[in-house]
Amino acid sequence: MTNLSADPRPLRGPARLPPPLVPLLRRVALLAIQGSDLARQQGLDEQALDARQAEASARLAEGRTAEAVAELSWLVMQRPTEARYQFTLARALQQAGRPAEAAQQFALGLLFDPEDGWAALHWGECLDALGQRDEAVQAWRACLALSARATQGGELRRRVQARLDAADSR
Repeated sequence: MTNLSADPRPLRGPARLPPPLVPLLRRVALLAIQGSDLARQQGLDEQALDARQAEASARLAEGRTAEAVAELSWLVMQRPTEARYQFTLARALQQAGRPAEAAQQFALGLLFDPEDGWAALHWGECLDALGQRDEAVQAWRACLALSARATQGGELRRRVQARLDAADSR
């Protein structure tokens, strides 16, 4: 059983972003720097965007994954620096069995909200699914640190510990 407090190994740096993500990251950074917010330019308010996110989440719950991914991709393009849209799209991609794309979205979302322990947990799951066990373990260890500050930290910590235990047993 891996116990973070008893683990003497230092954490290595954060897992690196996959190379295909770099052009997208550059575009998002440029949009953010320029203050470009397509939703604002089109007159879409926060409530309208939230309603679309709720609709996409409902589609995902109904198993209409492709529709949910399309809607969430649109949301991300409208407001690329909104981490919750990034994370919702990432979860949809993960549920659709597309761990490489999901890992990229989680990584991008974590750039905008590095304190989201649940996103770090799911990012680690995607990395593990891709066979990147060392990087997944790093993400989960970082997640344990975040769980101490999370409102639902106990549940998050329990899930992360289960992932670490499973990784240790392989």
